[in-house]
Amino acid sequence: MNRSSSTSLPPLPGTPLSGLAPAPIPVQETHLEDSILRLAPEIHGAACPPPAPGPGARPMTDVWHTTTGVRTRVRGTALHAALAWQGHFLLLMDDDSAPQGRLHLHLVSREFRVLDSASLATAGAYRQPGPLVLSHPNQIVFCFPSGGTVWRISLFHTFRLRLPRLSEPADVQRHFSWRRHFAVARID
Repeated sequence: MNRSSSTSLPPLPGTPLSGLAPAPIPVQETHLEDSILRLAPEIHGAACPPPAPGPGARPMTDVWHTTTGVRTRVRGTALHAALAWQGHFLLLMDDDSAPQGRLHLHLVSREFRVLDSASLATAGAYRQPGPLVLSHPNQIVFCFPSGGTVWRISLFHTFRLRLPRLSEPADVQRHFSWRRHFAVARID
């Protein structure tokens, strides 16, 4: 079957129509920005009212994205830092209610759904961690002001299967799960 050369097909998206200037190609800057591990100043937090005393009462903090208004409630008393990476946010939360303090780590999606959490219970964890070294492309290194152990958080592009309670140091506490979106390790 012969096709007539006079048959006109609709133009492809992004191609100019006859007599019009070429359409600009949209630049997807968010992809470049999302691939870089960076501090996320657009994330803020505020402590929730204290929970009623009793077993299982844990301090919580409301955390939200200032431009989208999306929010969630996570364990911890204060937001120390928020890091953005690959459309996710890693929240570093203080918990001074524990005797030696804890640092809670929560990885949340762009919609602020909690994907993974861990708690670091070690001496000095009640203080804000020292300088965060953003080790590209997917690692954060830090220590607490009291000195001692240097910690590394490795973020994963997709979840990985990990052995619960055996894949990380004893100071790292998590809910039982085989899937992890990040790992915490000691650097000695």
